[in-house]
Amino acid sequence: MSNNKMTTCKTCGKEMAKSAKICPSCGAKNKKLGGVLVAIGIVIVLIAFVGSLGGNKKSSTKSDSVQSDSNKPIVESTTESIEYTTYTVDDLMSQLNDNALKASNDHKGEYVRITGKLSTIDSSGKYISLLPNTDFAIIGVTCYIKNEETKAKVSELSSDSLITLTGKITEVGEVLGYSLDIDNIE
Repeated sequence: MSNNKMTTCKTCGKEMAKSAKICPSCGAKNKKLGGVLVAIGIVIVLIAFVGSLGGNKKSSTKSDSVQSDSNKPIVESTTESIEYTTYTVDDLMSQLNDNALKASNDHKGEYVRITGKLSTIDSSGKYISLLPNTDFAIIGVTCYIKNEETKAKVSELSSDSLITLTGKITEVGEVLGYSLDIDNIE
């Protein structure tokens, strides 16, 4: 093939003109020129498609981050009305001693107003303990301090005083008693 205007038929192998649409020997279509153009077209389309995917991915990521920012919890000025059930530490401990499983089912997650004898005031300001009004009680309600206002109120209290507080019972167990997150000390 010395001439640049000639090519070889892919089907029969005979020489033919590059511009011929079909081979004069076997009648097969000359796909070389069309095949190259189709391949180039496919490559261009693929590059454009991949580029658009990358572009969408970036904008998707950006919109996702914007969306996740808008999904942050919004603190509203209206407060929910929480109903507190009133107990004494003696009541809760009696229920726990009778049936720990039932006490856990009944009280875990419950908002309570509880009255009891202040036993322990943690030196780091993380918790206080309320015990039942019985001799030799070692378990009761461990009340966790969640804010500076409550911590300031606790710093004014003294052991063995009778106090009432509100909060949510977070854990119940026969070994450690009740755990409560303090909402307010009355």
